[in-house]
Amino acid sequence: MSILSFEFKAQPSKELEGLPRSITGIAYTGAMIKNHGALGNVIVDLDKIKIPEKLLLLNDHNRSERIGLCRVQKEGYSLILNASILLDDSTLTFRRQLALEMPIGLSIGVNGKLERPSKSVMVNGSLVKPDTIIRNAQLLEVSVVSFGADSDAMITAAFKNTNKERELSAVLFNQVKNSYVFSL
Repeated sequence: MSILSFEFKAQPSKELEGLPRSITGIAYTGAMIKNHGALGNVIVDLDKIKIPEKLLLLNDHNRSERIGLCRVQKEGYSLILNASILLDDSTLTFRRQLALEMPIGLSIGVNGKLERPSKSVMVNGSLVKPDTIIRNAQLLEVSVVSFGADSDAMITAAFKNTNKERELSAVLFNQVKNSYVFSL
């Protein structure tokens, strides 16, 4: 009896070669977002935000359009993103936009406790009078968007890093739970 052995390796298309594979950016500046639907003027309190070690990078908060995997760190009153982009044809348009240095916004999806203050309060180092404060937030995902509600949240750099350790595994994408998400 003979045993056949096969090995399959996914290879990105030739079209993806030379295009950016990782990005950095400001996911959220900590500023108040004006006129954000039913929430009105809203701010996410970063003081006690919970940030998982790894998060999905999505296209426009769509959980079925995964672009990559990211890590987010709180620096001062901002959330800073470092992400690896999926190495497949589904990200080709996005990578081309990065290569052309097109401005691309970032937006966060959070879950938290809503507070409706009646007076000005200190949040993220600023005295503000929002309609809504999202406290004790859990960061669920970061999305690339055309125009974010936080106009200063954007991709700031793209890299053609080819290190094998930066490549993504689809197994890592099974971490987003079903919950109501406020997208900013």
